[in-house]
Amino acid sequence: MLLTQKYRNHRFILASKSPRRNDLFAELGLSFSQISIDTEEMVPMSLPAMVTARYLAIQKTETYTSKIGKLQPDTLLITADTVVINENQILGSPKTKQRHSNI
Repeated sequence: MLLTQKYRNHRFILASKSPRRNDLFAELGLSFSQISIDTEEMVPMSLPAMVTARYLAIQKTETYTSKIGKLQPDTLLITADTVVINENQILGSPKTKQRHSNI
């Protein structure tokens, strides 16, 4: 069964500022709304780099539900985060085009 058929009666909320995520989600052909969730991205120092993106996505989900409340059963909240890792070190978001090119 195609995703568009399986979830045709659901409401999708894309909780992301990312234009790329918006484009990717639109390519799925599903109707969705996009919101921005501002959350402080504090990660425990003991957390392995490989699980950081998942940890941050869960934080965003918890922030949303604490502000808005429980989601309706037919609503799917999509959160995500991206981290760049080199030799088990998180590089962080590039602040300039030059830094972006270097990464």
